[in-house]
Amino acid sequence: MAARVPSRVTPPLISRGNLKKDALMGEVALVTGAGRGIGYEASKALLWLGATVVIAEIDATNCTKACEALRLEFGDGRIIGLNADIGNEENVSNVARVASEKFGRVDIVLNNATSLAIGAVREAKMDAWDKGYHIILRGPVLLARAFLPSMVARKHGVFVCVSSSGAAPYMGPYEVFKTAQVELANTIAGEVEGTGVYAYTIGPGIVRTPGFMEGGSKVAALMGISTDELIAMNRSALLTVEEAGTGFAASIARAAKYHGSEISSIQVLRDIGISLVRDEEVKTPRDGSQVTRSCSQMSPEPARSSPRVEGEEPLPEAVDLQGLQEADWDVGRRDARRTREHCELAEGRTNLERPSREPQQARLLLQASTRTITGIREGPEETRGEHEGNPKLDR
Repeated sequence: MAARVPSRVTPPLISRGNLKKDALMGEVALVTGAGRGIGYEASKALLWLGATVVIAEIDATNCTKACEALRLEFGDGRIIGLNADIGNEENVSNVARVASEKFGRVDIVLNNATSLAIGAVREAKMDAWDKGYHIILRGPVLLARAFLPSMVARKHGVFVCVSSSGAAPYMGPYEVFKTAQVELANTIAGEVEGTGVYAYTIGPGIVRTPGFMEGGSKVAALMGISTDELIAMNRSALLTVEEAGTGFAASIARAAKYHGSEISSIQVLRDIGISLVRDEEVKTPRDGSQVTRSCSQMSPEPARSSPRVEGEEPLPEAVDLQGLQEADWDVGRRDARRTREHCELAEGRTNLERPSREPQQARLLLQASTRTITGIREGPEETRGEHEGNPKLDR
């Protein structure tokens, strides 16, 4: 009998970027809600980067399966799974205790766990609001209280929150607390400035996880459209589970760059040299020229393919993000869905109305968003570069 040839293992997406393997060697990462989906893929990429991973998962079965699969690929020594409700203070204390006993500390907290409750504000049950608060906001606050003190004391750590698309109809019990999580990260970033600890928010984009497909179908029904139509409306923000999770993990290796910002997995993947251009995203603008990159995949250079209005001044080579007034960000700021809409407007793929915004201003927002999504704050080199005692988290 012929010997079986082992199936070829596809190299992980993270290996296609410019991050060095084992770039996070020695770091200990806590990933919540990592029993499946984006959290699982983020854990996988973190392990490839050399980190030790602690999975905190409320579903005991998913937690066990995830750990078994990861151990098969990466060995036993760098993975533990803990069945935990991160909105429960006693559970969080137990996670902190076990992680400390096993690995000595936690350097990274990735707040991936979530609860997707659907319904109109006037109709959603208070139980849905309570559950959203419990997991999406209370959990990260408890984790911050449990792990930030030791991070600050060691002048070393990363605290990552996870955002969504911003205010969206029929998703109040989810989106309201996701928005609050963004502000939690912003608050923490201000409080740990200059300490060697970094805090920021990352959005995954639209990902066909089991949770999204279940919740998305309900939202689509309430909107009077199909799930496929809902996904098509957000096609430029659509990522695979591995792409979203890889973006999460890669952002941690470059935490100093993203401190105090809200970013996206798409942006991070672009920053580490991974292109996600898909053939079906080749567009033909109004002027007939061919654009081979979607707006969400555009390079950091200024957008030059946007249609110009006769008589307008040409766009500057770079946008002064600090110079933009608050009113300039009222559409598109920290909002992946609105960023998508601006992209489509500039590429001529929609007739979205912007009654109070001139085309030039819309394209300035587009240019800023394609560079940083929300405008990464540019500060003094010493607050954005290397920190003593924190060599691995600034890459």
